[in-house]
Amino acid sequence: MGAETSAAQTRWRFTGHPDVRVERFGDEAVVFNPLSWETHLLNETAAHVVEALRRGPSDAESLAADLTAALDPEVSPEAYVAQIEGLLEELEGLGLAERSE
Repeated sequence: MGAETSAAQTRWRFTGHPDVRVERFGDEAVVFNPLSWETHLLNETAAHVVEALRRGPSDAESLAADLTAALDPEVSPEAYVAQIEGLLEELEGLGLAERSE
C-alpha cells in the first residue's frame, strides 16, 4: 500500500473542547476556541469538514465523498482528496483536528 493511499485512509477527529463554538454564516463559518481565545474564519470546504468531524471521526476519502455530495455532485470525490488532506493538516495546526489512528 502506497503512502498516498495510507494518508487518505488516516482517520481524523475534531479536537475542540466541548465549548468550542462553530457558527455558520452563509457558506463560511467562524470557529472560536475559548481555551486559546483564537478565532478562525473557515471557507465553505473547511466549514463542511469541521462540521463532519464534529459528528465523528472520518478519513479524507469519506470527507471528500460527503463534500462532493453536498457541494458539487458532478465532481469526482477523488478531486477533493488532496485538498482535504492539506486542509486536515492545517486544522491540525490550529488545534481543531487530530489523527485518530
